[in-house]
Amino acid sequence: IQFWTKVGSRNENDQNRGIAHIFEHIWFKGTPTQPVGSFDKKVAASGGYANAMTGQDFTAFYVMIPSENFEEVLALMADLFRNQLFDEKEIAKEKEVILEEQNIVLNDPMMLTDHKFAQLLFKKHPYRHPILGYKDTIKGNMPDAIREFYKTWYVPNNMNLIVVGDVSKERVVKAAQKLLGNIKTKELTETNIPEEPEQKQMRYKVETKKGIENTYAAIGFRICNFRSPDWYAMRVLVQILDGSENSRIQRELVQDKQIISSSQTFFVPLLDYGAIETLIVVQPGKENEAAQAVLDEFNRFKDEYVSDEELDSAKKQLQAGYALQQEEIAMQGVDIGRWWTAGNFEKQPQYIEDIFKVTKEDIMKAAKKYLTQPTIFMLKPEE
Repeated sequence: IQFWTKVGSRNENDQNRGIAHIFEHIWFKGTPTQPVGSFDKKVAASGGYANAMTGQDFTAFYVMIPSENFEEVLALMADLFRNQLFDEKEIAKEKEVILEEQNIVLNDPMMLTDHKFAQLLFKKHPYRHPILGYKDTIKGNMPDAIREFYKTWYVPNNMNLIVVGDVSKERVVKAAQKLLGNIKTKELTETNIPEEPEQKQMRYKVETKKGIENTYAAIGFRICNFRSPDWYAMRVLVQILDGSENSRIQRELVQDKQIISSSQTFFVPLLDYGAIETLIVVQPGKENEAAQAVLDEFNRFKDEYVSDEELDSAKKQLQAGYALQQEEIAMQGVDIGRWWTAGNFEKQPQYIEDIFKVTKEDIMKAAKKYLTQPTIFMLKPEE
């Protein structure tokens, strides 16, 4: 059972950064009829588990339970949504947890590099801000502000109930209408999202950090959003670039030339914009050579067609990975939720079919369109 809401860090402002994630934490903290901890205990007693996640464009709450407990657990979840306590003591506890999560990010060089890269890639758009918020905004988010945020966004016309598993559609609809059917819709507040200015030149920034031995670098580009038809070509491009042990970066830069100690490339499709980010670890002194080598690999997509063998292999890898993902019931729900959030849920069933339609010409065209002005952030050891 998953509840998805179209609200995330994208919908926050400078005064309440991190508030979407705070609400994710306090959602489990009880109602007048459910003491703190009772929901988790009841779910665990049925052999299930509960969790939640916050993204830039969404917040999702989910449980995995035996199907015979569906109505009982849905009733508990409905109660959590309708009758939140917003208890000050519990909110204060969760704020401390989130502040510790922030410390983990600041002390992890890879996570810190990713965070700094986003701030460099986006100058105005809220995607530049961390989902966890900042220390001052987390401390400043009071119960009244959290309650108002909840009332604004957690309304039926901004939410989706996703149920996957051994339960009939009729059973789900009947229970949902009984437990959630009388909640009134509400006109949504339009979030004032600033338009990101065109990037006309390379962005490059270097910072140092004590206690690290290697240099961490993020190299990437701002690209199309999840709804763009170019999305499929860019997804295949990333798979060829760094999606497997036999991909270009892994084969040529990590294994053969050994310029890079390790690499992972993230394909981030979001509601307003997307991003490609290659995170690398290199020995000090080799960072410029490594960054240029990665840029050269990006530029190859603009200068020469990918081979038929690479194209076919990448498509089959994506197909196999998607099939493996779909074997997990929870991931089926997550997949549906992400497509719904993007506003193109009707495209989800034909995802792999559309991937297989991608041609080498599509990849070169998309590369020339989006891989123009790179953004590079480096985190070096402090001398």
